[in-house]
Amino acid sequence: MEKLKPTVNLVVETLIDECSIGDLPKEDHYATFDLNNRVNISDIFRYKKFKNDFASYLTCYNDGKNAIGIIRNSYAEFLSCLVKYLNIQEGEIIDDDNLTKKFYQKIEELSKIKTEQELREKFRWIWGDLIAGREYMQITRKLEKLDPRYAEECERRRHYFYSCGMRERLKAFIKVQTEVYSRFVNYREEYKEKLESKNYNGYLRKHFDLDKIAIYTAHEYLKKCEETTDKKTIEEYLNLVKNYLDSNYDKGVSIKVDRTIIDIKNIISRYEKQKKRLLPKVSHVDWIIIPNSKGEQVKQHVKARKLSMSVEKLNNLKAHGQRKEDFYESTDYVAEIVGVLSNKGYIGYLYENGEIIFDREYVSCHPSTATGNAIYNLRIYDFETLSKLNKAKLKNHPKAKKIVHSKKWEEKVSEIIEREATEKEKEDVKQFIKRFQK
Repeated sequence: MEKLKPTVNLVVETLIDECSIGDLPKEDHYATFDLNNRVNISDIFRYKKFKNDFASYLTCYNDGKNAIGIIRNSYAEFLSCLVKYLNIQEGEIIDDDNLTKKFYQKIEELSKIKTEQELREKFRWIWGDLIAGREYMQITRKLEKLDPRYAEECERRRHYFYSCGMRERLKAFIKVQTEVYSRFVNYREEYKEKLESKNYNGYLRKHFDLDKIAIYTAHEYLKKCEETTDKKTIEEYLNLVKNYLDSNYDKGVSIKVDRTIIDIKNIISRYEKQKKRLLPKVSHVDWIIIPNSKGEQVKQHVKARKLSMSVEKLNNLKAHGQRKEDFYESTDYVAEIVGVLSNKGYIGYLYENGEIIFDREYVSCHPSTATGNAIYNLRIYDFETLSKLNKAKLKNHPKAKKIVHSKKWEEKVSEIIEREATEKEKEDVKQFIKRFQK
């Protein structure tokens, strides 16, 4: 059996709402995913889940060579539900012997529960199953009293209730649930293998828009990049996004995820932004890049405090800061230059032609970093000498170009950085990066 790596989880509700096609009602799709996994649960654990069929998500398994991959029921969802129901405090869930030990400890604790209050305090989700089960039984009894003709149906429902390992009395409930969760833990590897032996790709090809599934999957790949700082992981998922961008899937489709429209423009913009995170960082920790002039720091602090009193001004600052951030992310810089004061200090963007644009880094929690500071343009050959100068000295230096954040500042910067590089400049930039790279 081919082993593929699980990459991202797709929310079934989003998949159905945004990607399904044809005449089948949405309820039929939900039933397909739920019932299929209910069979898996019954086959492995000899138990029918009363409420949760572990089918809220589907997992995409990918070998890194295509855009979508194989879509199956999610083992990750099953594992996270076990952790939640057994009230295990976990950050990242690692399915190893240590987790197994924690499972056994919690199951032992569950077996010793004596009161409903204790169950509610220690295992809130399992207590919720107890309450939901009782309500379910009450409904069948009321239905049977209203009309005896429903007796057979009510009996069938009660049989289902008991086959789900539910009991109304607490002592019996605890006994059965302890056995059930023990089976979940002991046979979870077999359950995982069962999931990996099946997939929904044929069903999806028949009833879903594959172009929309592809863009949804690319969106989830990018979310993985955005949620991590590990460069290896970012590179891995960016390669999957690139597979999508290079594929023959229709790029004219769009879907809505969490109230956001995901289209090709959104995908490309985020893809390019994540690629920038893999660029080398050039750092010289011996000095602050373009330090403030004497007394200026106090002045700016007072200014920031005054501005914080005006919501309108703060919103304008944030808009300006976002505009500045978006502009630099849209340019083809080859490295960032960071000094000692990287937070709320100047940061440099190095380009292939040897030009460096220094602008104050925008920090969203400090809106005053959006404005009040000029842009400086230096060449790599003058970097070490000039970047140590404070702003008062730098602004009058003949080898430094000062650019004010006026309405056309982007045009002025673009004119500098878009100048075609000579071969010598390209080589000099490579040597510069090599010298200062972390």
